[in-house]
Amino acid sequence: MQHQNIAPVVERTLLDLFRRSLSSEPRAHASDLSSDNWLALGQLAKLHGIVPWMLKNLPAPDISYLPASLVSDWKAWEQKNRLRVLANWAVAIRVLAILGSAGVRALPIKGVVLSQQLYGSPWLRHAGDVDILIERGKVLDAHAAMSRSSLSPTDIYSNLSPNQWQWLLNNKYHTRYRDRGTGLWIESHWRLHGEGLLNNLDESWIKMAEFTPIDVLGQKVYTLPNPILYLLVMSHFARSRWSRLIWLLDSWKALEAIRTTHQKAELEACITMHGAERIHNQFLSMVRQLFEDDSLCQWPPPNVGLPVRQARLLGALRMDIRKIRLNLGMRGSLWYKLAVIKGLLIDVRDFAVIRLPDWLFWLYVPLRIPLHIYRRYWRNG
Repeated sequence: MQHQNIAPVVERTLLDLFRRSLSSEPRAHASDLSSDNWLALGQLAKLHGIVPWMLKNLPAPDISYLPASLVSDWKAWEQKNRLRVLANWAVAIRVLAILGSAGVRALPIKGVVLSQQLYGSPWLRHAGDVDILIERGKVLDAHAAMSRSSLSPTDIYSNLSPNQWQWLLNNKYHTRYRDRGTGLWIESHWRLHGEGLLNNLDESWIKMAEFTPIDVLGQKVYTLPNPILYLLVMSHFARSRWSRLIWLLDSWKALEAIRTTHQKAELEACITMHGAERIHNQFLSMVRQLFEDDSLCQWPPPNVGLPVRQARLLGALRMDIRKIRLNLGMRGSLWYKLAVIKGLLIDVRDFAVIRLPDWLFWLYVPLRIPLHIYRRYWRNG
């Protein structure tokens, strides 16, 4: 998400419009933009993933204030997104059936089911990959079942040796498959978050006695309970420094769902159990800036004295997510920093470049740099 060529007035106008969609309070209109700036604002709203939300929740006077060409473009984009949602959910249901027939317990997460759970509608978030959460001990069974179906694993995950699989399970968090019929990508997760911000969440979810039933487009499925869902979206998006408005909105909606269901005690227990005080603090700081109102967030984390590096809202929204690496996690515990460094010693993409036997698996460490150079040269050459 590049913002270098976006005029500051465009960012401020989009943020102002977004705030109006969150509140019925009347606000002063921003100054009129040039046609080029309105075009930039329309594209920026798509990058932030807020077009469906804006079309549904902006007050009518604000919609009429926007250029007709911008509204028309947003509506066309929204219609295409509805088709993606339908295709995404059809693939998700088929994957759940494939895994169920193989005896693999699975939950749909993020994407369409997240939109239904947080917004009461499957249409209010952009539909991308299909994300499924499975038991860590069933990863190989799930891989075999999906590989036998119409789902093709990426080259990285084809014909892995036992040592390669073990390294993946210990250091990564999902495998990727492609549906040959629709071209959609499926991510099969055995951890909820890849950067380790939530400790042991990959193990604890499977021990929980209750999941949340939810109806999505006529299909009843089960998904994560609200406190765990809040930790998932908050930690996943904090990993990219909140650089999209939809991520802030998702996390706020998840927190509001916890308030509505009176699960404050459960949330605080989850925050403490999974070491999420820091990112919870950071989210509260960001959402207060978003709403410009401290009264909207009155839930301090259990450790209220934990120091927080304040993030400025506009600064966070300007981040290019492709350039962000280890930004939040490297401020974590020493053990987490060591785990991150350990994960960097080997690049999973090297498994597809050269197939080493298990007894030579350790050679992936010294080969990481030359294989990286090889991949860069091959792509550019």
